[in-house]
Amino acid sequence: MADLPRACPGMSVDLIRRVLKTLRAEGKVECLGRGQQAQWRRLTDELGTTQ
Repeated sequence: MADLPRACPGMSVDLIRRVLKTLRAEGKVECLGRGQQAQWRRLTDELGTTQ
């Protein structure tokens, strides 16, 4: 999570969290860990199929 604000300087941390929460609810990503060191893994490819 700590790398995302640096990679997307025009986005607020709140917006990044909201987008990740939505993607997790849709089953597109999963969170591995908690806090600043959390990592996110994509579960679907661009066509919507699971990897």
